[in-house]
Amino acid sequence: MIPLGQKTMGELGQMLRAGVLRCETLTQAVLQDIDSHNGYLTAFSRVFPQRAMAAAASLQQEFDRGLDRGPLHGIPYAIKEIFDVEGHPNPAGTPLLEGNIAKSDAAVIKKLIASGAILVGHTHSSPLAATILGINHAYGTPHNPWKEENYLPGGSSSGSAVAVAAGLVPFALGSDTGGSIRVPAALCGIVGLSPTSGVIDGSGMWPLAPSLDAIGPLAHSVQDAVSIYNALQGQSIDSTTDLQGLRIGICENVFFKGVQPAVRSAILESGQVLETLGAEICTISIPSIDHLYELMCETSFIAIEAYPIHQKIVDHPQSDWVIHWLRKAQDYSQQHVQRARQKYTQIINELVERIQPLDALIVPTTPIVAPPLSTCESLKAHEDMSALLSRNTLIGKLVGWCSLSVPCGKSPTNLPIGLMIYANAGQEKLILRVAQAFETATSFAAQMQTPPFSFINSA
Repeated sequence: MIPLGQKTMGELGQMLRAGVLRCETLTQAVLQDIDSHNGYLTAFSRVFPQRAMAAAASLQQEFDRGLDRGPLHGIPYAIKEIFDVEGHPNPAGTPLLEGNIAKSDAAVIKKLIASGAILVGHTHSSPLAATILGINHAYGTPHNPWKEENYLPGGSSSGSAVAVAAGLVPFALGSDTGGSIRVPAALCGIVGLSPTSGVIDGSGMWPLAPSLDAIGPLAHSVQDAVSIYNALQGQSIDSTTDLQGLRIGICENVFFKGVQPAVRSAILESGQVLETLGAEICTISIPSIDHLYELMCETSFIAIEAYPIHQKIVDHPQSDWVIHWLRKAQDYSQQHVQRARQKYTQIINELVERIQPLDALIVPTTPIVAPPLSTCESLKAHEDMSALLSRNTLIGKLVGWCSLSVPCGKSPTNLPIGLMIYANAGQEKLILRVAQAFETATSFAAQMQTPPFSFINSA
């Protein structure tokens, strides 16, 4: 039997509104699945059963009275443990912050309460939300459900991605500074939306680099992502799949450097699908992208912003070495930072002009599929893999684009491949439109619904 958490919000909503499923029954089933299988998956750091069941009972009473808050009404979800939950620790993935007890719920939780969603627990994060691989030596690394062996889940929203991909919850929230929603979404075979930075209220969220931080959903379908984004934004985006008149570029450049053959093929085939749906697809070369990547390799803009905020934690003798890369900021002189920012501004201006004729870009979310955890256990291996997996996602984040990763195929080793759709800041409606058209025209979402080595087989 497929866990209820493996179903889309749309499927669960139909069952709730038809009366064949009650909010309490759904929530209890989700809590039981978490209790039974989290020991294997290491997705959740803590669970809120009393809060969840009380909310479920209240929301079912509303259904019984004919009240309906919309698509999220009665739907359980999880949230990355960098978000405040009243009365509980917000440790941001490190034991050094266990004493950080939240006085009230984060702004996004309040939004989801108003929409009728039911919070069931905190999910594991990489320390300080500052690593892209998802590794956490203190609390354990969440288990990518696509392999019986330990493979990288991606991070830093690792627990949220694993919880959704394995069917423990229908959706979860994460944060994305350089790829922390999109990378785990791609490696775990689900949808991950990274809106324009700052568009969603980050009050009550532990920051990494505030100017780059974004909040978004991880879900089973693009339609679910649309509904969650609407709830967080307090607006309504139409669910249209018409791509007529759109000009979409396949931007090769550094985005395709070192890409595995299966990943390259999947992205090019995705472009063909979008072309059959009415979009004009063109292959484009943008030198400014390569120049931005070269600048990224010289200067970590995330470290420049994050290290002063988190210095006490990063430099603590008991800090996890996976976040020590933030110390790079110490190596930069004031003159280096000033020159880097000037060069950055020049590159961005060139890039904006070059990209103007296009509505969107499509590129691989990650150049490779999920690698084994064992390949990233040394500092050098961790740094190299982090640079590779975050390259494509960080480039667009520095430009200011919004983006979304959607499943677009599998590798010969049966691991998910992610297609990333980029558009200019504030164009979330556009990327959701393209992603929904692609998802509707293909069967990839259904193929990802039950990972072969999920907890069902391996617990």
